[in-house]
Amino acid sequence: AKIILQSNEDFETKLPIYDNPISYVPFLVPKFIGRPIEKKAYSAQLIFVHEDPLTKERINGSFYGLSGPMKSDLFFEFPLSIKANLAAVKYLVPAIAIMQIFYYDKDHPSNYLHLTRDNKIFISYKEKPIKNNDIEKKIISSLRKFGYLSHSSLCKFPAPGNSFHYAGSVPMKTNPKRYQTTLKGNLWNSDRIFIADSANFPAFPAKNHSYTIMANAMRISEHLKAQLN
Repeated sequence: AKIILQSNEDFETKLPIYDNPISYVPFLVPKFIGRPIEKKAYSAQLIFVHEDPLTKERINGSFYGLSGPMKSDLFFEFPLSIKANLAAVKYLVPAIAIMQIFYYDKDHPSNYLHLTRDNKIFISYKEKPIKNNDIEKKIISSLRKFGYLSHSSLCKFPAPGNSFHYAGSVPMKTNPKRYQTTLKGNLWNSDRIFIADSANFPAFPAKNHSYTIMANAMRISEHLKAQLN
């Protein structure tokens, strides 16, 4: 988006930007308290999809063990002194798991980026609170029967930008207009510029999008290969 706006010396146009709102749900599994930390297995073990019965929008969740950086984040949430936390953490870490939930994103007039006169990108993203955390409550209730304990008051809702997932500033359209691309990724008003990453996603599903970017790039490169041949 920055390259395109700079090339057109455009300091006025606002381009859309998408980001996945997220939440974290910590769980305690009492039977794992004091056990050695699992180091050989990859931590993401459970993936789920939930479809809203009214909007038909889907959210996506991933269950992680606490072998990553979130360990230090949760450490400061323990309701003990620092000394007691240090003593408890080695027993509790093997018994703690995190559900990370991704929500979809779509066009919103308050979410945009534009180029400033000093050639920097200014981003405006209005915080969209996750309403009522009903999904989190359902998950907590469903997993309790399997020995995974939590409470909705423990859920965390990070501010925008914490999902590391961004997209949609130069979206694909059937009939592209200014700063949009064709369905083959060809940039508006250009024969030789193609966008092949998440910038041309016309919508943003509720999940980290690495594989989708790869698939999009492969699809567009196959189209270019056919053209060049």
